[in-house]
Amino acid sequence: MKHPLYIAIILILTSCTSKIEEQVVTPNGLWQQVGYGKIVEIQDSILRVYDICQTDCHMAFEEEILDFGRILKVSKDSLTIKHNIDHWEFLRIETLPKLCLDTIDLSHNPEYNFETFWHTFDEHYCSFEIKDINWDEVYDEYRPKISGETSDLALFQIFEEMTSLLNDGHVSIDLPDEIEVEYKEVTEPKEKRYSIFDEFQLQQDLANLYVDSLRSYNGGVVRWGSIGEVGYIQFNTMWMMANYGIDPGLGLMETYQLYAEAESHFKDEEQRENEAQGADYIMNTILTELSGAKAFILDLRFNGGGKDCVAMEVINHLSGENRKAFKKYVSYLDTNTAHQEFELNPSANHFSGKVVVLTSRQTASAAEVAVLATLSNPNFIRIGSNTEGIFSSTLDKTLPNLWEYELSNEVYTDLDGNNYENVGVEPDVLIEYSADKDSFMDQLKLAVDSQEDEAIKIALTRLRN
Repeated sequence: MKHPLYIAIILILTSCTSKIEEQVVTPNGLWQQVGYGKIVEIQDSILRVYDICQTDCHMAFEEEILDFGRILKVSKDSLTIKHNIDHWEFLRIETLPKLCLDTIDLSHNPEYNFETFWHTFDEHYCSFEIKDINWDEVYDEYRPKISGETSDLALFQIFEEMTSLLNDGHVSIDLPDEIEVEYKEVTEPKEKRYSIFDEFQLQQDLANLYVDSLRSYNGGVVRWGSIGEVGYIQFNTMWMMANYGIDPGLGLMETYQLYAEAESHFKDEEQRENEAQGADYIMNTILTELSGAKAFILDLRFNGGGKDCVAMEVINHLSGENRKAFKKYVSYLDTNTAHQEFELNPSANHFSGKVVVLTSRQTASAAEVAVLATLSNPNFIRIGSNTEGIFSSTLDKTLPNLWEYELSNEVYTDLDGNNYENVGVEPDVLIEYSADKDSFMDQLKLAVDSQEDEAIKIALTRLRN
């Protein structure tokens, strides 16, 4: 016969276990993202995303959660998902809004798609004031051009005209497959005098003017070497950093093909994490090989951006102490979300001396985030021209007809609240680089031909004095 006390203990433990099981919270259910105009529906590992604005709600896509981000924490009422360096916040909702349940199919109605497009920008775009754009006037100009009979091609061209007014490198609309042939028949492609291969060759030639034993990683996306006692690091993108074991002797095209194949085996958030780990790996390699350097030049003049997580890894390896770096918030309707602060946290293997950062008008997006992060550290000197001024990560959206587009909705500021969108980060020493890509390339080609690069020359003078 079992002792009554033993039975009582078992009953108590069973009761406690049942209560714990009842209190377990899962992310399954409906969540509204704070500030981004999205609702997500989670069922185990699958996530369904709805785009919503004042006039429309529709399901945009369905994917695995790890393609969207990594769940950090969940409670009864709130959810946090990590995406790149961001922590996205969500609030639980019980049911989809009525707008999302409307059974009237207007997905291919040109007027309805126009209204959704205009309202999405009206609710989320963060730089109308900076760019002196009256979006209501844009509506008044273009809305009369749309009717129920407007063709897909005409609608797309109107959207292109509207977005071109913003002159924002983070605003675009993808050319739909169904009108690609027709569009190309009526559109003159913009010719570029320099290919991506010309650009990569020029980057290498420029570095070779000064650097002994130039080395490279992943087809030349990163190059480094010594200029006497000064280390030189050339970061030409803020992506393609993952270490997938690709032969360092391969050229850019072969490297890219192998990289894309290796990357395809990972979910999107895993890819972003691989990028950050790869940046950590290559910066550790560089700092180990150049351990005798008394100072560094970080050349970001060709860097059009990529992943913010890569940018932060690079600067963390060139920072000697923990310090706040910058802030960001999301613009939504007439309000802003709470500021999210980002810090510099020195890597285990880091350099804490003087660093000169070279910039141009081609230094953009995540590369600008790297430059912005240097403003709080007096060890950094910036030489070149203002950066491009497109900091915001892109807010990816779909129209009811499932055309894909993106816009800027995030505001990055320094610690004093200064916003550099549209104007870029100003250098300490100004060099007048052209904002036009081909003209900028002409300037650098002239430097190679003359065997003297003004930016590197000034940087060496500043670092050696």
